[in-house]
Amino acid sequence: MDYTKCFKDVILNYSFIDPIVEFIRHNENITYKVTEKGSEDSYLLRMHKPITKNMQGVQNTRDAIQSELEYLLAWSSHSELPTQIPVPNLHDELVTNVVIESEEVNCSVLKWIAGETMSKIDFTNEEMVSALGKRIAYLHQFSRSFKYDSSL
Repeated sequence: MDYTKCFKDVILNYSFIDPIVEFIRHNENITYKVTEKGSEDSYLLRMHKPITKNMQGVQNTRDAIQSELEYLLAWSSHSELPTQIPVPNLHDELVTNVVIESEEVNCSVLKWIAGETMSKIDFTNEEMVSALGKRIAYLHQFSRSFKYDSSL
């Protein structure tokens, strides 16, 4: 299916200026890279609609997505590591809804983080593995103390 109209409906809910939109993939989400022309600021647009029904679950509910985004906001204010920061829509909400194939779909936008995907060969580098382990430990420590307020 062509989701062009759908992502355009989502983008209208944000203050993007002359966005250039590139399809990334459709797995657990339909994902796009959105780059503002002129500023070159980039974002990750996620339409939380899995490619198959068996991938659908609680993680696609508005509450679960809201919780994830609140977690990322909290993490970004406590971490020195680059973090995908959620971007609120024009209504100051972190989750935006659109209708796809007569189904309401939750959507979210995060600031883009430039980087490379790790490969198996990276795990042969002892320094890289050690740094990754320290980062995971730091994330775990933060996660243990994080309290989500579902009333927000």
